Amino acid sequence: MNLKALRISKGLTQNEVSKLTSIPLRTYKRIERDSRYQNTDKYLKAVDILNKTQIKNKVEKKYRLAIVGMGFVGFSLGILLSKHHNVTFVDIDEEKINKVNNRQSVIDDKDIKDYLNGKYRAITVKEADYSKFDYVFIALPTNYDEERKTFKCDDIVSLVKQIRKQNKECPIIIKSTVDVGFCSSLKDKGVIYAPEFLREGTAVRDSQYPDRIVIGCSKNNRGVIELLKSICRNNPPTLVMSYQEAEAVKLFSNSYLALRVSFFNEIDSFAEDHKLNSKNI
Repeated sequence: MNLKALRISKGLTQNEVSKLTSIPLRTYKRIERDSRYQNTDKYLKAVDILNKTQIKNKVEKKYRLAIVGMGFVGFSLGILLSKHHNVTFVDIDEEKINKVNNRQSVIDDKDIKDYLNGKYRAITVKEADYSKFDYVFIALPTNYDEERKTFKCDDIVSLVKQIRKQNKECPIIIKSTVDVGFCSSLKDKGVIYAPEFLREGTAVRDSQYPDRIVIGCSKNNRGVIELLKSICRNNPPTLVMSYQEAEAVKLFSNSYLALRVSFFNEIDSFAEDHKLNSKNI
């Protein structure tokens, strides 16, 4: 394991390792980045100290969390959070619920089997009492409605109303894809929009090594940020913005990925037509 991977596995930032090893931050960044420094005294010193350092515990308080929706987004998030918190999955699919309560995965992810020993359970929608939770995550599917030209968010609207009847205070974190302006339309300052940027099949790894965390909110939600960062093994930047901006980030990220796929398909087609090696191009 190289120095960078070792640091990340300990849950430490470059600045924290610099202070821990008494190596100036500028120097530390250089020896971590450049492979030419791997056999230097400073590099070996940092490796030795990190190997002796206990893994940093980022979680100070245990919360009762509800995750509504057990698709690859909700299930991967809940399983990772269940390492430190009490997680309750809520779903309408009784077959899924039985599998989860029997410690079986309901998503296809190569890393999920290593995390099925946390503190979690699954219940039906009818059993859910949201007054018992400190945070509620919504990860319901929102398919696009071609006729209305909007995402189908009716279930989310109904769920937010139900949660608020039972719990006026808990933050509600929406992970689902929604239209720009949707969260504002709920007129609930306790709603946070935290879009996901996960790939189906690698959701666990993508959750642990995100390149950014995006938070759309109307007030400071430090607790939500700490919760989301607690499952990270890197130190991603946190971008706090308005609801509308966060909703747009999600939609344009999806569009950009689709454009990339289309672009590379065009390269393949061009290479095939002209008998060229598309890998070289």
